[in-house]
Amino acid sequence: MIKYDQFNNYNNYVSEGMFGLKQTFTNQIIQSKDYELNEQIQSLEYNYCEDIAVNRLPTSIKELIIIAGNIQNFEDIVLLFQLQKLILILNDQNRYYIDVIGQLIQLKELQVCNHEINRTLFLQNLQNLNILELGNNKISDLNPLAQLTNLKELALWDNQITDISPLKLLINLKYLNLCGNMITNISHLSNLSNLEQLYLWNNKIQDIYHLKHLIKLQCLSLEENLVIDISTIKFLTELQELCLSDNQIVDISALANLQFLSDLSIGKNYIQDFSQVEHFKNIDNYFIDQQKIPTKDQVLLSTKIQYIVSLNEMIEDIRFKKQSIKKSLQRNFVKQRQLIGNCQSIRLSFSEKVRDHFESLEHLYSVEQ
Repeated sequence: MIKYDQFNNYNNYVSEGMFGLKQTFTNQIIQSKDYELNEQIQSLEYNYCEDIAVNRLPTSIKELIIIAGNIQNFEDIVLLFQLQKLILILNDQNRYYIDVIGQLIQLKELQVCNHEINRTLFLQNLQNLNILELGNNKISDLNPLAQLTNLKELALWDNQITDISPLKLLINLKYLNLCGNMITNISHLSNLSNLEQLYLWNNKIQDIYHLKHLIKLQCLSLEENLVIDISTIKFLTELQELCLSDNQIVDISALANLQFLSDLSIGKNYIQDFSQVEHFKNIDNYFIDQQKIPTKDQVLLSTKIQYIVSLNEMIEDIRFKKQSIKKSLQRNFVKQRQLIGNCQSIRLSFSEKVRDHFESLEHLYSVEQ
């Protein structure tokens, strides 16, 4: 997975005219007058710097990271022909010259985010790429990506993508992030049998049948779509994280065989029967908040799982730890003893308004203040 915390391993603020470093600095302003040219430098990072002169950087560098910087003569980046890793974040004033990146054929990792890029043709020659991230741009055409068959990680979140058919040839992908687009058809993903992480939240997806072939998936995110039928998920037995919140799901019986799940999110659906979760042994976090059902309907809760349940407007949070409780709460909170089951302890978090309505609590209950 592409993680931005990798940028925080070091923070070198390099002023104009800075040629090279003889050692590593963290959280310091580096003055160019203190250093001589050092052609052995391998990596440079600029954070919020102005007037970065690319043509004055050592051509030996392998990694260049520029975050929110003002780059002079961006087209001179072709002089850094040995670059293997290039990360450009929030440098949208250079988007008009972005095509020159296509000449850096040694690149193995490229991240260009928040640039308002609307073209991808410059990518077709970068066939050594293993990691590509183009998040928060204006990309719609993925055809040039079809030739990037060495890609293992691809992130295209927050763009204007509707057609993902060119991705069907990227069979080496292990990580794919297409969140925040306008995708309806994901049938072309069925070829990507090596995928381990797939993020598709905030699209317009209804049919997930073709995901059945992605049996190596460990993480699947489908929040904020139009999914009703999740029966296909029963084939994805390696799943550890599954996010299905804010869809139109009623039946979750297909989840019964997912024995490796540690995180499950199915809030904001139409689910009433949660009995299938009793089969899970490894879940640490389980969220079923804000179901789109009448609060009077019975919600079957299970054990050894953390829940967040909206039973009515007054109850904000119920969290189960280990085995749960012996009795039911009074009034309009949880009326049926069988809803809770055999438990040893329960931890409840309520708003001040809710706590005021409690007349009594058994010693088995612990209410968070």
